[in-house]
Amino acid sequence: MRVVVTSPRAIKAFEAALGRLGAEVLGVPLVSTRPVPMDVAGFLDAARKSDVAVFVSGMAAYRLAEEARAAGLAVEVGEALRGLKIYTVEGDKGAVMVRNALGVEAAHVDSSRELPRLVDGPCRGAVVVHHGERAVEVVETLVDRCGHVYEFSAYIAERAPDHVARLLVDPGGDIYVFFSALAVRYAFEGPIGEALRERMRSAVAVAAGPAVAEALREWGVEPIVARDGRIGPVIELVRGLLEGRNSL
Repeated sequence: MRVVVTSPRAIKAFEAALGRLGAEVLGVPLVSTRPVPMDVAGFLDAARKSDVAVFVSGMAAYRLAEEARAAGLAVEVGEALRGLKIYTVEGDKGAVMVRNALGVEAAHVDSSRELPRLVDGPCRGAVVVHHGERAVEVVETLVDRCGHVYEFSAYIAERAPDHVARLLVDPGGDIYVFFSALAVRYAFEGPIGEALRERMRSAVAVAAGPAVAEALREWGVEPIVARDGRIGPVIELVRGLLEGRNSL
């Protein structure tokens, strides 16, 4: 049984945990990210003008906290955020990471389409912290609801070369684990997209959280969803599949 893992941060953990079960782990890192400088003073000003903040990922919250400490503005950023309604589109994992990074509670949403229902009452503006590529649907939804959206990037994303992505189909695998919606898009919209969709007819897709599951469904793939998208719980889900405790 071959397990394809698409997150570079998760590959070694999967190898250590699943190798003893006789599973082969094939690492196919589809996305690499690198941090970019953040305008913390600008973020603070925007937060004070807003009623809503959305962190596209938990890592984006950690990056903001790191930059705020470096700028000597950690206390001010925390105080500004505590006055806002805070959301993450990365499921339970994202909510935990936002709390750990910034000391504030975040509600998680399964998709950007939930935001209008949750953002009730007056909304002067919204702050969005992106991870990798711009979360267009999140921004457009908030523009409709709040009017002005202040956008900040914590990381930029880089797509893996085509020869790396081709490993998804040659040799491919039996179980495919996706940790981000961006990795899903890079996998299916590239040159091997059609071949991958055909391969997925006889394989199992595992989504690390509801937002990743939604991205897979857009490409016609119905995944098994790990509600907790952290590496450890996703490994346990896949271990259950290999041991027959969860249904393949």
